[in-house]
Amino acid sequence: MGTYDLVFSNIPILQGDSGSGLFDENGQLVGINTWMLKTPGIHQTISLSSKTMSDILDGIEGLNGRTAP
Repeated sequence: MGTYDLVFSNIPILQGDSGSGLFDENGQLVGINTWMLKTPGIHQTISLSSKTMSDILDGIEGLNGRTAP
């Protein structure tokens, strides 16, 4: 539970691209593609931010009694 940052972009992604990385112009991972709006002529992509993914993994590791590296 909690609140998480989302990244909105207008980059067209294709069906099956969920889980692929969203990178900035420097090649740095900024998010994981999770959803796209299916409207003709409009590209709207929503990604979980890389910070959000890190927080989720930390939470999972905490549940398992491990600490993040």
